[in-house]
Amino acid sequence: MGLLQQLDSQYQRQGYRTYSKHVPALKNAPERWLGPLPDLIAEKEGETTVAVFFETTHSLRDPLSPGRWLKAKENRGADLKLFVHKQEELDLLRTILDRERIKADIALVERKFYRIRASRFDRARVIRLAVALVLVAAACYLILLIASYFYGYSLEYYEPRDFERESVTG
Repeated sequence: MGLLQQLDSQYQRQGYRTYSKHVPALKNAPERWLGPLPDLIAEKEGETTVAVFFETTHSLRDPLSPGRWLKAKENRGADLKLFVHKQEELDLLRTILDRERIKADIALVERKFYRIRASRFDRARVIRLAVALVLVAAACYLILLIASYFYGYSLEYYEPRDFERESVTG
């Protein structure tokens, strides 16, 4: 699960209605939203609306980015939350916010954490499946072994006895 989905889930658990153009199950924006869409919008009755943007080096170098953030803040006085993935991006973001005098919550989030977490989940699932298959195969073998012991069946190849051969030809 990526950061956007985790934030969406966290806001929903807190009673917020969430909107995102990146999550197919959600609407893009509230009805009265004006201007550019953030990556995630969270709103709750009686609370401040939250506008979440995930920024990259490329988007931070875009001269229109501060304007997008200001437009988002103008929508019902939204709180602005900005996320970046690298220390250089965080430094650049702080410089832009200081220069433009924009108030926002900012956070540095490592991308690797989410990939490792997802791969551990997949690895654990594969291991559980492999163990289950080995246990099923072992159980089948034991059932055949026990049946051959109690009923005298042999797991060897069948060879007809002499009297069986004679009755067929005779």
